[in-house]
Amino acid sequence: MLLIGIDPGLSGSICIVDSRSRRAEVHDTPVVTIGKKRDYCIRDMVALLRGLVDLYRGQIAPCPEMPLFAC
Repeated sequence: MLLIGIDPGLSGSICIVDSRSRRAEVHDTPVVTIGKKRDYCIRDMVALLRGLVDLYRGQIAPCPEMPLFAC
């Protein structure tokens, strides 16, 4: 089973765990610093998520026991 977890926030991350291969990947949330302010780097986040979808295509599906999002 493939699990993807997203820790929101500028210092958050995205984690992918493959229970079959016992492999885990962690990617920091992409951010950009402009002056003294940090913000999300949307372009890099989209690229990261597209790359993960391409890498794990066919293995990603929603889990009916979990909510689609949580606040």
